[in-house]
Amino acid sequence: MGTLPARTSQDRAKVVKLLDPARIGARLSMEFQLHLEQSTDSFVIHHPEANHFHAT
Repeated sequence: MGTLPARTSQDRAKVVKLLDPARIGARLSMEFQLHLEQSTDSFVIHHPEANHFHAT
């Protein structure tokens, strides 16, 4: 598994626009950080050939 490249500020702004964090009271700072304590963002994409696993 490889590493993902860092997002640019322009990419970050696009993601925030799509997710609309203001609807939950979060905002994007001038440094492109999401502000609402302990906030994070992500896109979760399902692949039809993916396998679910259970770790015990």
